[in-house]
Amino acid sequence: MKNQAVSRDVTDFYNSEWKDHDYFFTLAFKDAIYYSYRLLGNVQGRKILEIGAGRGEQAVYLASLGAEVYVIDISKQSLQEVERCAKNKHLQVTCALMNAEKMNYLEDEFDLVYINSVLMHTNHLLVLRECSRVLKAGGKLIVIEPLQHTLFLQGYRLFSHYRLTKPQYMTFRKFKDGASFFTSYNHTEFYFFACLFLPVFYLRIKWLYAFFFLAAKVDKILLLLFPFLKFGAWVSVAEFRK
Repeated sequence: MKNQAVSRDVTDFYNSEWKDHDYFFTLAFKDAIYYSYRLLGNVQGRKILEIGAGRGEQAVYLASLGAEVYVIDISKQSLQEVERCAKNKHLQVTCALMNAEKMNYLEDEFDLVYINSVLMHTNHLLVLRECSRVLKAGGKLIVIEPLQHTLFLQGYRLFSHYRLTKPQYMTFRKFKDGASFFTSYNHTEFYFFACLFLPVFYLRIKWLYAFFFLAAKVDKILLLLFPFLKFGAWVSVAEFRK
């Protein structure tokens, strides 16, 4: 596998993103994030690595549950936001500027690794291999990632400012390839028709958000009844076990 360093464009983009914008995807991903927490299980006393923590809401939440949380990111601005968030909550989160494709951690160092929307900006195989390396035997990697073939978001992606990062969205094939570094892998998909209601978040009128969340609940049922719809879903939550 050829090493693919994270581009300067991506680093600059996220330095600006965490500084200047409201990141609504954390809110839109709410159901997927809650499900990922269930997969993590009881985190009290466990050593967790989060790769790419955004503004730190999830890292701080896990620390509040008694986990020993470490965060790495390529964005200095993101790490500053994580530290500020942790300080405001009087919690300890250890941050480091680091590329996930080649981490400066020992083998078998973490009980859990957590990733939300990062693999699309990396050589995903290098990152997944590194996650397997730093995980203890029996440990878990939980990944939340947007999928490439999202049926109702292709038009949005053509005009979104995120296109500047040239994301390489994940596919089921990519996940399956990365599963070779682990003993088991499973996945669950979220958001199908709900994607049509994403514009409500740009309007910043909170009562309108209910349309998205209602559609997301309907999507849960549809994806359960009609599994083939997962190929047009927006987000996959994957669980890898070492």
